[in-house]
Amino acid sequence: MPAFPVPRDEWESFLDRFNRHHAGERVRVQRHQPGAGVIFEVVDCIFHRIHDDQSGERHRIGVMVDEPQASQETYFMTDPRQLLWHETDVTYTLQIEGADGRCLIVQLLQKTEAAA
Repeated sequence: MPAFPVPRDEWESFLDRFNRHHAGERVRVQRHQPGAGVIFEVVDCIFHRIHDDQSGERHRIGVMVDEPQASQETYFMTDPRQLLWHETDVTYTLQIEGADGRCLIVQLLQKTEAAA
């Protein structure tokens, strides 16, 4: 599946569109670590939003979801270096790559008409 990098100067507008189009949809969230593969996965969450937080000491991107049978959770990627957008016939995937090689992946479980 080809990946399309989102230019850094477009991150804010891309994430705003992503949030508007996909809030309330079911997603899978995964964290990949170099040499270890998937180190956690949460399936069938309800997506709330992704926010780009540059206000603290370190830049981070947070993915807010409602987990099954749990409260709202936010998963962070500290020092994000790249956003990659993947699209197939059946799903959309956003990959947030960190400076340390880790990745935070948000995959929509059902493709909708409104793309980011």
